Amino acid sequence: MLFLIMSTLVFGQDALNINFINYGQIKTQSPQMKITCNEPLKKIDVQLKCGASKFALQREALSKGSEHVINLTIPVGKRTCNGRMKVIFTDDNEGELPLSFPIEMLDALKINVDKSQVDLAGKTLVASASRGISTYEISAINANGKLIGQGQVNANGNHRQQNIQWNGASEDIAILRIKATDMHTYWSAVDLLPWNYNIPHEDVIFESNKWHIRDSETPKLTAVKKEVDKIFEKYASIAKANLYVAGYTDTVGNASSNLSLSHKRAKAIATWFQNAGFKGNIYYQGFGEKALAVATKDNVDEPRNRRALYVVAAEAPAISADLPSKNWKKLTVR
Repeated sequence: MLFLIMSTLVFGQDALNINFINYGQIKTQSPQMKITCNEPLKKIDVQLKCGASKFALQREALSKGSEHVINLTIPVGKRTCNGRMKVIFTDDNEGELPLSFPIEMLDALKINVDKSQVDLAGKTLVASASRGISTYEISAINANGKLIGQGQVNANGNHRQQNIQWNGASEDIAILRIKATDMHTYWSAVDLLPWNYNIPHEDVIFESNKWHIRDSETPKLTAVKKEVDKIFEKYASIAKANLYVAGYTDTVGNASSNLSLSHKRAKAIATWFQNAGFKGNIYYQGFGEKALAVATKDNVDEPRNRRALYVVAAEAPAISADLPSKNWKKLTVR
């Protein structure tokens, strides 16, 4: 925090010090007025008005070295505090000191990370904040909680987008932790979970225009679930992994009907995983013929386009050529 320290003399004596903490942050700390007695005092009486808020402090028989704090709790924004402090010394002499000083209550510091610009291979990302930042720190942590990379950048009071790099690992990162410290030493941190796994598999073959999974196809899903469960357990101590099931069709038939069909097939596979005991949340989405694995003309029967993807991740996968939208639907828990 930024401390504005103001020492005063009362009738030429160092009877007390007055310190101001001019900045506070909502739900963290209020601005403060702190009085430290350098000698015994009979009484102090402080009366303050900061905007519409009034504050008072009255103490008697104050001992040497005692400290007395007024927490200036105000809404978010800037205020000027005006008032006075009356002091009665042990010899009954009195003195009065006018007070006037600025304070500000800051909102909670927010960090924004552009997930589309998280480059694990290049070990860099882009972040911004809701107010001026002194420093950004980044830590790369693996699934065992071990620090495997870190970096720091001086932002010099800038709140706009800042490139942040780290040294160390670019693979096996379970958490990217970004900590931002503002110009008053208030800080905030955000965790990114940048890992996702596209599980290799053999595609389920559905009957034409149907979405029921035949018994003969379930061994393919059983094999996929073993790999999905391995990833789930790997990150169990970090986060609860989710399964994202994407369905696709070829270009035979009406595009709208294909979109609906792929959605139903993706849901059927998602339901199978739920019934098979997958422990995480399951999301599904159909893309129809919007993301062809093999580019074809309309009404081309191409088996490689009748496919599914199984992605295990803690956060929704980024938009890509295979996953052109984030309209995932969560499978209702039965």
